[in-house]
Amino acid sequence: MPKLKLTKTGVNKLPYFQPSSVHPKKNQEIYWDTEMIGFGLRITGTSKTYIVEKRVNRRTVRARIGGHKQIPTDKARKMAQKLIYEMTTGKDINARKRATEGESITLNQAFRDFLEKRELKERTIWDYQRAIDISFKSWKRKRIIDITREMVSRHHKKLGDQIGKAQANQSMRFLRSLINFAAGQYEDGDGKPLIPLNPVLIINQTRTWYRVERRQTIIKNHELAPWFEAVESLSGNLVKDYLKILLFTGLRRQEAMKLRWDQVNFKAKTFTVIDTKNRNPLTLPFGTFILKLLKDRKQQAVDSPFVFPGTGKTGHLVESKYQTAQVIKLSGIKFCLHDLRRVFINCAESLDISSYAVKQLVNHSSGGDVTAGYLVSDPERLRKPMERIETHLLRLCRKDKAKVVNIK
Repeated sequence: MPKLKLTKTGVNKLPYFQPSSVHPKKNQEIYWDTEMIGFGLRITGTSKTYIVEKRVNRRTVRARIGGHKQIPTDKARKMAQKLIYEMTTGKDINARKRATEGESITLNQAFRDFLEKRELKERTIWDYQRAIDISFKSWKRKRIIDITREMVSRHHKKLGDQIGKAQANQSMRFLRSLINFAAGQYEDGDGKPLIPLNPVLIINQTRTWYRVERRQTIIKNHELAPWFEAVESLSGNLVKDYLKILLFTGLRRQEAMKLRWDQVNFKAKTFTVIDTKNRNPLTLPFGTFILKLLKDRKQQAVDSPFVFPGTGKTGHLVESKYQTAQVIKLSGIKFCLHDLRRVFINCAESLDISSYAVKQLVNHSSGGDVTAGYLVSDPERLRKPMERIETHLLRLCRKDKAKVVNIK
């Protein structure tokens, strides 16, 4: 590498780097000062930057001082002298620089880094963005190291009063996850986590999470017939068929909306859901009723890869609030889409279907159940339970009754 005495005049005269045919991959040139070992100038095609370099703890450490247009050469030399002295004592000045940068990280910057690093589902990103924009709007510019346990405790209570207890808990779980990420992502000057203790833990330690009862709404058996009749009266088949799929398969709202034709196997009478909540693909059999529904949809299908196409940018159905409101009005039965999944699960339980089979049908985790961990999901083993559930639900929805025969 070339050497010269770095002066203001000499630095200004040096040309910007031009790549050559001899070394086409080379994109910079470094000139080392002849008077101070470790003080240098890095030149690229557009910049000239003062640098220092020295062996620290058996490894080479190089650090940037600043651009020649921002820092005079004589001042850069003094700064280099100070930095080289610190490096001689064993200090990693780059670690200190990273620590300084980490200390300035705001909640919003940490959130952007979080989204970039993590692989999240679209719905999760939407929920997190909503939390940062609503629950922590006033905290976006706060340095993440300035968020204290007391601040978290007060804000949790405030959110409970403003947006509801369930939403307050959900917002704080998001904050806990974000700060856990920051603790692993950013370091202090000693290379230790920038945040040694997550302040959201105060809610655990003081046991102040809001008690939120799990939603238990469900369409009762005697309500299924008027509900089904109201669904049948909807104009158009898109949402009508969508609601039936939810009821007779137990799928989650988004799982059904994103179902594609290439995931439906008419020959095997199965369909596969790829984008599931627990990220485990789910292949399920379907009975005669759903087979006919899907075949009819396929015959009437528009040019779309989705079973339930939409006109928006996603290409699939994204909302059914209007039709749901119509069904509620016509039947007088209040429900949400997740209630249909509850109906499916409760129906399976009432038929004394094995709990292992039910968990596989709805893709629930087996938790710490060792035996369940040995079971291999096989659509054919689930076919009979699925057909029993379908038959039972059809009887309830259509008021089917067995034929009465008088025996003399």
